[in-house]
Formats: sequence, C-alpha cells, structure tokens
Amino acid sequence: MIGQKLTNFFTEDSCHYAEKVVLPEFFKTGFCKDIPYQFVKKNGDTIDILISAIADRDDKGNVIRSLAVSIDVTERNRAEKALKFAKEELGRYSKDLEHQVEERTKEITSILDQLRKLSGSVMENQEKERSAIARELHDELGQVLTALRMDSVWLKNRLKETDAKASQRALTMCDLIDKTIEEVRGMAIRLRPGVLDDLGLVDALEWYTSDFEKRTEITCLFEHYNVPDINDTVATAAYRITQEALTNVARHANASRAKVTLAVKDSMLTLETVDDGKGFNTHNLKETEALGLAGMRERAGLVGGELEVHSRIEKGTVVNLKVPILSLGKGMS
Repeated sequence: MIGQKLTNFFTEDSCHYAEKVVLPEFFKTGFCKDIPYQFVKKNGDTIDILISAIADRDDKGNVIRSLAVSIDVTERNRAEKALKFAKEELGRYSKDLEHQVEERTKEITSILDQLRKLSGSVMENQEKERSAIARELHDELGQVLTALRMDSVWLKNRLKETDAKASQRALTMCDLIDKTIEEVRGMAIRLRPGVLDDLGLVDALEWYTSDFEKRTEITCLFEHYNVPDINDTVATAAYRITQEALTNVARHANASRAKVTLAVKDSMLTLETVDDGKGFNTHNLKETEALGLAGMRERAGLVGGELEVHSRIEKGTVVNLKVPILSLGKGMS
C-alpha cells in the first residue's frame, strides 16, 4: 500500500467524488470531516468508511502532508438500513392495523346501533304490552269484579231478612271485592298510567309519588319548575326511570324521605330523585341491582340523555337524568 494513492482503494464512484469534490475543497480549507466513501478490500468486498482529515502546511501555505483517519461504518450502516426498513415495515403495519381498527370500530358501532334500536324496540313493545294488560285489567277484569260486587249486594239484601249470617257473609264478600277492585285499578295504573298519556309527565309523576308515599309510608315530595311539553318517548323514559329509582328506594334504601324534582336547567331537562337512605357502593352491586341501573341508563341513552348515580354509605343516593332540551318537543307547561 506504501506509495499508492488513497483513492486507488476506493470504488469508482467514491474515487470520482473524492477527486472532483472533496480533495479540491480539502486543499483549500485543510480540513474535512466524516466524508463517506466506499473501500474495496483485497478480497473484493466493499465496505463503508467515513474519512476525517487535517492538513499540515509549510511557510508558504502549501499542503505538505495530512493526517487522515478512516472508520469502518459498514455494520453501522447496515444496522441503520435495517432499522429504517424495520421502521417502514412498522409504519406499514401500523397503518394496516389502524385500518383494521377503524373497520372493526365501524362494525362495533353498527352492532351497538342495532342493539340500541333493538333495545328501543323491545322497550316500546313492552310499553304497548303494559298498556294492553292495563286496559284488560281495568276494563275486563274490572267489569267482572263490578258484576260480582253487584251480585254480592243483591245476595246481602235478599238474605237480610231470612238469613242474617249469610247476609253478613255477602257483605264481607263486598268488602273483599272492593279491595280487589282497588288493587286491580292500582296495578293497571302502575303498569301504564292513563294520566301519562292524557295529561303528561308532570301529572303522572304527581300521581306516582303520591301513590308511592301511600304504599310505602316513605315521605315523598315532588317539585317541578317550568317544564316544557315533552314528547311521549322522553316522558315514558323519565317516568320509568323515576319508577325504578323509587322502587329501589323502597326495596333497598331503608329511607324515611325521598324527593323527585323535575326542572329545566342550562338548556337541559333534569329529573332528580334523592333519598336519605343508607346508600351503597356504586362499584360493588348485586347482579339484580346492576341490571336495574343498566336499564335506567339504557332508557336515558335511547332518548339522547345521560344518567348519573351518586351514592355514599349512610348519606343517601341521588339519581340524576339529563336530557337536552331539543329532544323534548316544543312549548311550555
């Protein structure tokens, strides 16, 4: 190698680059750093190198010698190329994965929409069935019970003079039938209160909270402020959520007082049910209790609203429904 030019060991491209670009600049500046070349080894293999050099000049400024350091960067370049390739592959894989996630998200969203529609259809059919059963209880069974009462009264009056004991028995039957008629009427109203269809949500909740207080002996107040006219779907959802919330109060809360508030606030219809019961851990519910809350949230979601449940042990529970005012319909009542 002694006596040979450094460029004799370069590849043809590297030799051309050195003679035409790098060396002229080096003789002007006396310095170069990390210049990439390709070296040809004795066995013919090619390696990548980086050359850095500094010139030594005489008194006249001519370059008389230089110190050059060549570093073999073949493996490093291979690693960089491999890393670049891996990044490109990762990028392609990431895009493909994003595409798959997007497609799956669309599928899941479509399935959730179908489930919501199915759930809404099921609840709508339930309401129709409740209405039909309520009508049958009120009309058909009510008529039969009324006829039985009339017959009992007839028997009581017919036996009054001849058999006082039998007459008294008929009177007892009348009392029993009267109680049964009241129970049937109450069941029919709880299934689907006609007041909800005829007079609206406010009057339906007024009746239900009053009936709840009579049945459970839990003080139950109802307040409402500037409530707009509400379409049947939202009214039914709000009524059923209140019904479920107060049913939970009666079954689990051990409360002495409950309050239902229906109002418009910040362009939202809010329906809040509060009790002073024992409260519960919202993260540790029995399956039946969790299903009840899930059902209320499902009803809220179907009308474009949100349901929040807050509870603390021995501090009572708050069930809050919020529905955007645009979902309700027009008008004020």
